[in-house]
Amino acid sequence: MKSVLLLYGKNGFQALNRPGSYFSSADFQAECVRQQLIGDTQVVLRIIFHCEHFLVLPRVADQQPFFDFQYPQQAGAVLCSRELGDGMQKIVYDLNLSLKAMAEKTLPHYHLLPDAYLFARYCMNISRKAPIMFVYWQSDSLDIFTARNGQLGFANHFEPKTEEEARYFILSVKQTFGDEKDCIFCTEIPDENNAAQATAIDSLTKRLSPYFESFQRMNLCQDIKAFLENISDEIL
Repeated sequence: MKSVLLLYGKNGFQALNRPGSYFSSADFQAECVRQQLIGDTQVVLRIIFHCEHFLVLPRVADQQPFFDFQYPQQAGAVLCSRELGDGMQKIVYDLNLSLKAMAEKTLPHYHLLPDAYLFARYCMNISRKAPIMFVYWQSDSLDIFTARNGQLGFANHFEPKTEEEARYFILSVKQTFGDEKDCIFCTEIPDENNAAQATAIDSLTKRLSPYFESFQRMNLCQDIKAFLENISDEIL
């Protein structure tokens, strides 16, 4: 069975073999029509999308009241949840309805995977070796996760206004939630025309690395297989 894997974010879709080259849902559907893929039951579409609003809750919790309280601007949103690897917690997020409608129209077999879910599962898995902090950077947001012994300790989304605020959030989480010694800092490949973003990433990581015994850089596009391997029982 053929598989199509795409990343979807604020700038649109991107294919893993062409990171930084964005295209719209209309462009993707037109290409599926050209290749006669529309409605093909032998093709699985997997879309990894950036999840700006998410919560980690006990598996049995009633998710809507917690989500509406945490994100009042999103109150009443259609929610989805996925159970985390410990069997005790779940990640809750608002469903991207336009993305779902496009996937349904394009191919009958599809998976919409929030990036926060991939990061949480990855962080939990590698924390069996040592306590870990995982940071996902976008130009205007941070997702931060901590885990140890396979258990997720912290997960939250921040919107720092400056590089200094981003550094503050990361170090305050480090100090408050276990003082993890290892950090993985994940980004996408910056747009080649966005030199300011690349400079900010380099500056922030250089200032953070002295606070950790091990500081590793990862890239969502280049290292996507590492994230997917942690949920291979679900989609691969």
